[in-house]
Amino acid sequence: MANEKGLYKLHEVYTNNQESPWRFHFWALTSAIGVLASRRIWLNRGYYKLFPNQYIICTANSAMCRKNFPCELVSEYLLQVQGLREENGLVGMYPVIYSGKITKEKLFELVSVDPNHDDDSPPILIAATEFGTLLSKHAILNGLVDDLTDYYTSPSIPKTSGTKKDGLQVLRNWCFHLLGATTPDWLGDSIPQSVFNQGFIGRVVFVFERKPRHRIATPRVDSKLEKVRQEILNRLYNLSFLEGEMKW
Repeated sequence: MANEKGLYKLHEVYTNNQESPWRFHFWALTSAIGVLASRRIWLNRGYYKLFPNQYIICTANSAMCRKNFPCELVSEYLLQVQGLREENGLVGMYPVIYSGKITKEKLFELVSVDPNHDDDSPPILIAATEFGTLLSKHAILNGLVDDLTDYYTSPSIPKTSGTKKDGLQVLRNWCFHLLGATTPDWLGDSIPQSVFNQGFIGRVVFVFERKPRHRIATPRVDSKLEKVRQEILNRLYNLSFLEGEMKW
């Protein structure tokens, strides 16, 4: 039966015994699909290409909706798909998955390539299950928000950083993705008004829920659900090979 269902329906079935709202799971899976596609799939907008990278933040009151879990689950999916590719001898470029605090310099370093070669930067998913950890006051003052805003459109123009003494680093054909979770109170209390007035907030999809899908004291995953999860991984694995222009 699993083979007859679409990817989103499979994900809905697999997560149905868990408390997080379906809307969070839906957008988290959307993020994962975008990560796998990155710059290999695009929409022709005439003057530029539109890529499926997104900045998505699941938002709910503290301890209400288990908002972190959907982000953690799809990060696990992506790591397992990477494992499947490696098992099959596919060692080419695969998205970097990063979680935790980060500086603008470290973020640049993670996906930079040798400026003397023509390699492209790997796609990156910033998995900020605690958005406040990523977007601390120090990070905001240090210019991380400005860089994330700049990276969003994934232009083809290389970006260089560093010095001749310390070594140059370059971003080339990059694709940044952000998936995280936070509370409305944190957004209101911790993000300066100046950030709301800039382009970063306009690039973020804030997904808000007030209550969980349902309350389950002891969620369980049986053998049938394990098969559903494996089918999800197989579908995502196949998606990791797709490339070309989107048309309809």
